[in-house]
Amino acid sequence: MIESQSPIQFWGEAVNTASYLHQRTPSAALNGKTPYEVLNGYGKPEKDENGKPIDYKASLHHLHRFGCYVSKRIPKEQRIDSKMGARSKLAMMVGYVHDSTTLWRVSDFDHQKVVQWSDAIFDEERNAHMSCSMAPNEKAETEDPFGLPEGEPTQVEYIEEDDTSEISTEACQRSGSDARQSSGSDINTSVHTERRSENICQEEEYPEQQPPEQPKPWNTSTREALKKKGFSKPTEQRASRRMTRSQRTQVLDESANLAAQNIQEDDPATYEEAMTGSKKQFWKKAMEEEYNSITTNETFTLVNPIRAAQLNPIGCKWVYKTKRNRDNSERYKARLVIKRYEQVKGIDFKETYAPVGKLTTLRYLPSLATKLDWKIHHLDVVTAFLNPKIDSEVHMELPTGIEWLDPAVPTNACVRLNKALYGLKQAPRLWHEDINSFLLSLDFRQLNADPNLYIRHDVLLLLNVDDILVFHTDDSAGEEVKKALKDKYKISDLGPATKFLGLEIDPDEDGITLTQQANIEMILRRFDMHEANGVSTPMDPNVKLYEYEEDEGYADTALYQSIVRSLMYAALGTRRDLAHTVAALSRYSAKPQARHMATAKRALRYLKKTATARLRYSSSRTTELHGYTDSDWAQDSQDRKLQGGYVFMTNGPISWQSRKQEIMALSTTEAEYVACSEAAREAQWLIQLQKDVTGSQP
Repeated sequence: MIESQSPIQFWGEAVNTASYLHQRTPSAALNGKTPYEVLNGYGKPEKDENGKPIDYKASLHHLHRFGCYVSKRIPKEQRIDSKMGARSKLAMMVGYVHDSTTLWRVSDFDHQKVVQWSDAIFDEERNAHMSCSMAPNEKAETEDPFGLPEGEPTQVEYIEEDDTSEISTEACQRSGSDARQSSGSDINTSVHTERRSENICQEEEYPEQQPPEQPKPWNTSTREALKKKGFSKPTEQRASRRMTRSQRTQVLDESANLAAQNIQEDDPATYEEAMTGSKKQFWKKAMEEEYNSITTNETFTLVNPIRAAQLNPIGCKWVYKTKRNRDNSERYKARLVIKRYEQVKGIDFKETYAPVGKLTTLRYLPSLATKLDWKIHHLDVVTAFLNPKIDSEVHMELPTGIEWLDPAVPTNACVRLNKALYGLKQAPRLWHEDINSFLLSLDFRQLNADPNLYIRHDVLLLLNVDDILVFHTDDSAGEEVKKALKDKYKISDLGPATKFLGLEIDPDEDGITLTQQANIEMILRRFDMHEANGVSTPMDPNVKLYEYEEDEGYADTALYQSIVRSLMYAALGTRRDLAHTVAALSRYSAKPQARHMATAKRALRYLKKTATARLRYSSSRTTELHGYTDSDWAQDSQDRKLQGGYVFMTNGPISWQSRKQEIMALSTTEAEYVACSEAAREAQWLIQLQKDVTGSQP
């Protein structure tokens, strides 16, 4: 333990290793024999049939120094990046396996536990956990995670700009940078660099029972900013430079702050960030507009401070969002949102259900519009949730910034809600009930297939919360409906629809095109994949996602789930070619491994190459409904459940699905019938939708 300078947590492994070595050490009490030799030869013949003595000595060729570095080759199919990524992983040698000379016990940095390795390479010149000398008068300001004495420094290697540096901090967990497996191990807040010289110390932290975190790339802008802060690379004596733990902690703090600044998130998360950022004037104007809408609609009534002191009001906060139009212009929106998690069922709310529109309907209507020559307009209801009256008594705290929004309001008062507010659990239901009753009063008919679709003669309305698409052939009828809506609600007429729910709508003389190019580019930038090399397929057929390897590292779960969510919306919108990939990746969201993260990154690289892919609905094609379905049989060797899918088309694809079934089929025929059953249900719904819209079945 002392010689290898290992943490105290490996005391048990050190005792076992000492016992293992003692059994193989000659003893004078045993006449120069080892305990292993005596025990192994007890009761056995001393000579063979030829009269030669039998050797019961233990093999010593597999012995290595306790606490040294040990590396193992990563199989090609498990590498995050097969070309540029690490080809081996590091661990710490901590012991041996009984009656085996080809297995060793090692402390796996990725799994945070001791595992057994074979085919390993040992570097006995370096300690996996090394403490270096320090000036006697320097005191450490942070506690060492391994219980080493205070005042001991750790050498830090200053690397060139083209070296691979990584940082793992809490701030980096929110970044969308490309997480990859490296030859070293980065645990929690220790700075990780890929070592190029043997005399550089490396320190790892082992928090008990904590899941491993994947390192995030330390980009060039962060490195440059650190140089400006004074942590620059010296030109001479690279390995001899030292830092105290206090300086090292300062580097980590600076790195975390700078990494947070590099995250591609323009919108502030709190009121304080909005008021101290570079876009303060835009957010103040957006907050004033929101507060004016609230007061104009008489959304709440002020409660005097005496009464407010007897109540337990629910908190609220400001939510900021920058909306980008198709022409790259920006709109700044601020929403006053109540903290719904403080609501109590039965007191603050009762029912919460509100119908949600299907993206299939959104694709079906443009495909039909190409044949019927419909025009498509987009309306946005301003502060939609502030219109319906609330169905229960709810009190809320005053919003932050009330002192300049409305100086006449006492800061120790509260408000009682008269109408719904964003964030209320019942707000979507109240808003849908309000606009539904109003549309029914205008002689619109709510369709059975989709409760968010309304029709009146030759005008159709598709609702999605506060966004409305108006389909019409007669301009006067369309303008009449829009005027009625504007008289009832405060509405922004955005003109011909160009973007709806992230789908870009591009009509022309021959039809309509739907694409998600802008959304895909935003996804790629969010995860720092906009400069990655594209690939022509979303998945590698040689990678088996269902196989879990104990010695394979685990991926960052939050980052993995965020990637899968983004891929899922792309697949649900226009990218049917990603349906199978998303279905496969979603099964491992709870505990993704390195191969799952690599597959998710590959899907992003596929999006990079195919970002301009689009759905085309041509007016020259028939609008008859056609469906196709298929299924495999027992291809998943893990549970042998089938994977089925379907696609339905008119003059373009309008509905698709790839899904793993819950049952096992006994034959290919049964597998096909199961997939056909799924497709039949979707076909029945599409038939009902077309019957409701056109009055005739396909």
